Amino acid sequence: MMYFLENYSPIETYNYVHSSLALITKFYDQLKLTSLRSESLRQAQLGMLKGEVRIADKYLYLSPEKRIALPPELANLDKGLPRNKLSQ
Repeated sequence: MMYFLENYSPIETYNYVHSSLALITKFYDQLKLTSLRSESLRQAQLGMLKGEVRIADKYLYLSPEKRIALPPELANLDKGLPRNKLSQ
């Protein structure tokens, strides 16, 4: 994994890590509702495409109604990075 990430800029790595965190968290959240892994992954991907699943303002949003506070180690990663390069 580290070899893969070392070929990218810090901003690209940041986006990759945060996108992965959002997708996997939404996947497991959906898995509670359905026993089909493929449907859980599909719903997680659709949520990301719609902008419902995202990281912003020190929270991981899984839907418009559901958010999870990020731990300080993750919530403060975006300090000093250009806002236009971060996940919306």
